[in-house]
Amino acid sequence: GLIVDRVAAEGVLLNGLVALRNHVTGGWIAGTVVRKLARAERGEVLLGVEVLSYRPIAVDLVPGSGGAAAHALYLPGSDTNGKLDSLLVHPADFPSDSGYAIKTVAGTYRVRLNRIIRKGPDWIKARFELESKV
Repeated sequence: GLIVDRVAAEGVLLNGLVALRNHVTGGWIAGTVVRKLARAERGEVLLGVEVLSYRPIAVDLVPGSGGAAAHALYLPGSDTNGKLDSLLVHPADFPSDSGYAIKTVAGTYRVRLNRIIRKGPDWIKARFELESKV
């Protein structure tokens, strides 16, 4: 969890997303606020944070039907076969009937979002299936 002052805590939504800097690696940690408890004696708020990913990677999802790319976070899973990998997207970007393309240095991957795992007020964590690698 995190201890923050009351003013800062007002800007954080319950089930909202937070990004924390990993001081060891210098990378980011993506999480969601699962609890907010006021500590009146000090004017602080305790935020309970559930980690969504220790290594989120920003990606652009290019719609298969054309149009503007959607920003998302690729959340690598803890398994080595990729079955627990997921994408964090805005609700308006789920589902997409035409699927998406994700461009990386290794190639372009065609993916289709297929199952919601978690959701918040302005985000969805979804599983996806890999359709092809171009």
